Amino acid sequence: MRLYLIRHGPTQESDAGKVHGRSSTPLTREGRENIRKRAKDLVQLQIEAIITSPKRRAMETAQIILAEIKIKNEKTKKNKKPKKKKKEKILEESQLELFTDRRITERDLGALAGQSKKIVKKVLRHSSHLPEDIEERVIVQRRFRRSYLNWSERFENFLMVTHSSIYKAAIAELFGIHSGELAGFHLAYGDYCIIERLGDFLYLKSSKGTELRKTRAV
Repeated sequence: MRLYLIRHGPTQESDAGKVHGRSSTPLTREGRENIRKRAKDLVQLQIEAIITSPKRRAMETAQIILAEIKIKNEKTKKNKKPKKKKKEKILEESQLELFTDRRITERDLGALAGQSKKIVKKVLRHSSHLPEDIEERVIVQRRFRRSYLNWSERFENFLMVTHSSIYKAAIAELFGIHSGELAGFHLAYGDYCIIERLGDFLYLKSSKGTELRKTRAV
Protein backbone atom coordinates (compact mmCIF):
# COMPACT_ATOMS: atom_id res chain seq x y z
CA MET A 1 0.00 0.00 0.00
CA ARG A 2 1.23 3.45 -0.88
CA LEU A 3 -0.41 6.72 0.19
CA TYR A 4 0.71 10.04 -1.28
CA LEU A 5 -0.20 13.02 0.91
CA ILE A 6 -0.02 16.33 -0.94
CA ARG A 7 -0.61 19.75 0.56
CA HIS A 8 -2.82 22.04 -1.53
CA GLY A 9 -1.26 24.80 -3.59
CA PRO A 10 -0.64 28.43 -2.51
CA THR A 11 -3.49 30.91 -1.93
CA GLN A 12 -3.66 34.63 -1.20
CA GLU A 13 -3.90 33.82 2.51
CA SER A 14 -0.85 31.57 2.49
CA ASP A 15 1.13 34.18 0.56
CA ALA A 16 0.18 36.73 3.25
CA GLY A 17 1.31 34.40 6.06
CA LYS A 18 -2.22 33.76 7.34
CA VAL A 19 -3.90 30.49 8.34
CA HIS A 20 -6.96 29.26 6.46
CA GLY A 21 -8.87 27.28 9.03
CA ARG A 22 -12.20 26.14 7.60
CA SER A 23 -12.38 28.95 5.02
CA SER A 24 -12.72 27.82 1.41
CA THR A 25 -10.35 29.98 -0.62
CA PRO A 26 -9.12 29.38 -4.20
CA LEU A 27 -5.59 28.93 -5.42
CA THR A 28 -3.77 31.92 -6.83
CA ARG A 29 -2.71 31.91 -10.49
CA GLU A 30 0.83 31.15 -9.32
CA GLY A 31 -0.60 28.44 -7.06
CA ARG A 32 -2.31 26.72 -9.97
CA GLU A 33 0.91 26.82 -11.98
CA ASN A 34 2.80 25.44 -8.98
CA ILE A 35 0.46 22.44 -8.83
CA ARG A 36 0.56 21.96 -12.60
CA LYS A 37 4.34 21.59 -12.42
CA ARG A 38 4.11 19.23 -9.44
CA ALA A 39 1.52 17.13 -11.25
CA LYS A 40 4.09 16.28 -13.90
CA ASP A 41 5.87 14.21 -11.23
CA LEU A 42 2.65 12.61 -10.04
CA VAL A 43 1.56 11.41 -13.49
CA GLN A 44 4.42 8.90 -13.40
CA LEU A 45 2.85 7.15 -10.40
CA GLN A 46 0.26 4.39 -10.62
CA ILE A 47 -2.39 6.26 -8.65
CA GLU A 48 -5.76 4.50 -8.52
CA ALA A 49 -7.76 7.25 -6.81
CA ILE A 50 -7.52 10.86 -5.70
CA ILE A 51 -9.15 11.70 -2.36
CA THR A 52 -9.56 15.39 -1.63
CA SER A 53 -10.74 17.67 1.12
CA PRO A 54 -13.90 19.53 0.03
CA LYS A 55 -12.25 22.92 0.55
CA ARG A 56 -11.90 24.86 -2.70
CA ARG A 57 -8.10 25.16 -2.55
CA ALA A 58 -7.80 21.37 -2.17
CA MET A 59 -10.45 20.64 -4.81
CA GLU A 60 -8.68 22.86 -7.36
CA THR A 61 -5.38 21.14 -6.57
CA ALA A 62 -6.96 17.71 -7.07
CA GLN A 63 -8.66 18.71 -10.33
CA ILE A 64 -5.40 20.04 -11.82
CA ILE A 65 -3.61 16.78 -10.93
CA LEU A 66 -6.46 14.72 -12.36
CA ALA A 67 -6.41 16.72 -15.61
CA GLU A 68 -2.65 16.24 -16.00
CA ILE A 69 -2.97 12.49 -15.43
CA LYS A 70 -5.73 12.31 -18.05
CA ILE A 71 -3.54 14.14 -20.57
CA LYS A 72 -0.65 11.76 -19.87
CA ASN A 73 -2.89 8.68 -20.19
CA GLU A 74 -4.37 9.95 -23.44
CA LYS A 75 -0.90 10.41 -24.92
CA THR A 76 0.06 6.92 -23.74
CA LYS A 77 -3.01 5.44 -25.44
CA LYS A 78 -2.23 7.17 -28.74
CA ASN A 79 1.40 6.06 -28.71
CA LYS A 80 0.67 2.49 -27.67
CA LYS A 81 0.67 -0.07 -30.46
CA PRO A 82 -2.27 -2.48 -30.21
CA LYS A 83 -1.46 -6.16 -29.64
CA LYS A 84 -3.28 -8.71 -31.74
CA LYS A 85 -3.09 -11.76 -29.52
CA LYS A 86 -3.20 -10.42 -25.97
CA LYS A 87 -4.97 -7.38 -24.55
CA GLU A 88 -2.84 -5.65 -21.96
CA LYS A 89 -4.64 -4.39 -18.90
CA ILE A 90 -3.80 -0.72 -18.37
CA LEU A 91 -5.19 1.92 -16.07
CA GLU A 92 -7.38 4.16 -18.23
CA GLU A 93 -8.03 7.74 -17.21
CA SER A 94 -11.73 6.92 -16.92
CA GLN A 95 -10.85 4.43 -14.20
CA LEU A 96 -9.05 7.01 -12.09
CA GLU A 97 -11.62 8.21 -9.57
CA LEU A 98 -11.85 11.48 -7.66
CA PHE A 99 -13.58 11.49 -4.27
CA THR A 100 -14.22 14.19 -1.68
CA ASP A 101 -13.90 13.32 1.99
CA ARG A 102 -14.87 15.73 4.78
CA ARG A 103 -12.77 13.73 7.24
CA ILE A 104 -9.59 15.19 5.74
CA THR A 105 -10.66 18.83 5.79
CA GLU A 106 -8.56 21.40 7.64
CA ARG A 107 -8.57 21.64 11.42
CA ASP A 108 -11.25 23.98 12.77
CA LEU A 109 -9.38 26.93 14.26
CA GLY A 110 -12.47 28.91 15.17
CA ALA A 111 -11.85 32.64 15.50
CA LEU A 112 -8.15 32.14 14.70
CA ALA A 113 -8.93 31.53 11.03
CA GLY A 114 -7.50 34.37 8.95
CA GLN A 115 -5.01 35.38 11.65
CA SER A 116 -1.26 35.47 11.10
CA LYS A 117 0.62 32.19 11.56
CA LYS A 118 2.74 33.75 14.31
CA ILE A 119 -0.33 34.58 16.40
CA VAL A 120 -1.88 31.15 15.82
CA LYS A 121 1.31 29.29 16.74
CA LYS A 122 1.55 31.29 19.96
CA VAL A 123 -2.02 30.34 20.94
CA LEU A 124 -1.67 26.68 19.96
CA ARG A 125 1.49 26.24 22.02
CA HIS A 126 -0.70 26.38 25.13
CA SER A 127 -2.63 23.26 24.08
CA SER A 128 -4.01 22.70 27.59
CA HIS A 129 -5.82 26.05 27.46
CA LEU A 130 -7.27 26.14 23.95
CA PRO A 131 -10.35 28.25 23.23
CA GLU A 132 -13.49 26.11 22.98
CA ASP A 133 -13.98 26.84 19.27
CA ILE A 134 -10.64 25.23 18.32
CA GLU A 135 -10.67 21.56 17.35
CA GLU A 136 -8.40 19.34 19.44
CA ARG A 137 -5.49 17.64 17.63
CA VAL A 138 -6.64 14.22 18.80
CA ILE A 139 -9.97 14.74 17.02
CA VAL A 140 -8.15 15.62 13.80
CA GLN A 141 -6.08 12.44 14.13
CA ARG A 142 -9.21 10.34 14.62
CA ARG A 143 -10.78 11.88 11.52
CA PHE A 144 -7.71 11.03 9.49
CA ARG A 145 -7.55 7.44 10.80
CA ARG A 146 -11.17 6.76 9.83
CA SER A 147 -10.50 8.12 6.36
CA TYR A 148 -7.22 6.24 5.96
CA LEU A 149 -8.69 2.89 7.02
CA ASN A 150 -11.60 3.34 4.65
CA TRP A 151 -9.58 4.21 1.53
CA SER A 152 -6.66 1.85 2.16
CA GLU A 153 -9.14 -1.05 2.08
CA ARG A 154 -10.31 0.02 -1.38
CA PHE A 155 -7.11 1.13 -3.10
CA GLU A 156 -3.49 0.01 -3.15
CA ASN A 157 -2.02 3.34 -4.34
CA PHE A 158 -3.93 6.56 -3.72
CA LEU A 159 -3.38 10.29 -3.36
CA MET A 160 -4.86 12.50 -0.64
CA VAL A 161 -5.07 16.23 -1.34
CA THR A 162 -5.31 17.95 1.99
CA HIS A 163 -4.02 20.48 4.54
CA SER A 164 -1.16 20.96 7.00
CA SER A 165 -3.16 19.74 10.00
CA ILE A 166 -4.04 16.51 8.20
CA TYR A 167 -0.57 15.51 7.00
CA LYS A 168 0.69 16.19 10.52
CA ALA A 169 -2.19 14.17 11.98
CA ALA A 170 -1.35 11.33 9.57
CA ILE A 171 2.28 11.19 10.69
CA ALA A 172 1.40 11.51 14.37
CA GLU A 173 -1.28 8.80 14.15
CA LEU A 174 0.52 6.23 11.99
CA PHE A 175 4.05 6.68 13.34
CA GLY A 176 3.23 7.32 16.99
CA ILE A 177 4.89 10.74 16.98
CA HIS A 178 3.81 13.30 19.55
CA SER A 179 2.48 16.49 17.96
CA GLY A 180 5.29 18.47 19.59
CA GLU A 181 7.85 16.45 17.63
CA LEU A 182 6.35 17.48 14.29
CA ALA A 183 7.74 21.01 14.38
CA GLY A 184 10.72 19.95 12.28
CA PHE A 185 8.61 18.24 9.62
CA HIS A 186 7.20 20.63 7.06
CA LEU A 187 5.50 20.19 3.70
CA ALA A 188 5.60 23.27 1.50
CA TYR A 189 2.45 24.17 -0.43
CA GLY A 190 2.19 21.77 -3.36
CA ASP A 191 4.74 19.32 -1.94
CA TYR A 192 3.94 15.77 -0.91
CA CYS A 193 5.20 12.92 1.24
CA ILE A 194 4.76 9.16 0.88
CA ILE A 195 3.50 6.65 3.43
CA GLU A 196 4.30 3.15 2.23
CA ARG A 197 3.55 -0.20 3.79
CA LEU A 198 6.03 -2.98 3.02
CA GLY A 199 5.44 -6.21 4.90
CA ASP A 200 5.10 -5.46 8.61
CA PHE A 201 6.50 -1.94 8.41
CA LEU A 202 5.33 1.55 7.51
CA TYR A 203 7.78 3.98 5.93
CA LEU A 204 7.53 7.75 5.71
CA LYS A 205 9.37 9.17 2.70
CA SER A 206 9.86 12.57 1.16
CA SER A 207 8.70 13.30 -2.39
CA LYS A 208 12.27 12.54 -3.47
CA GLY A 209 12.11 9.09 -1.88
CA THR A 210 14.29 9.83 1.16
CA GLU A 211 13.30 7.68 4.14
CA LEU A 212 12.29 9.89 7.08
CA ARG A 213 10.63 7.45 9.49
CA LYS A 214 10.03 3.74 9.93
CA THR A 215 7.70 1.95 12.32
CA ARG A 216 6.00 -1.40 12.72
CA ALA A 217 2.54 -1.33 11.17
CA VAL A 218 -0.35 -1.82 13.56
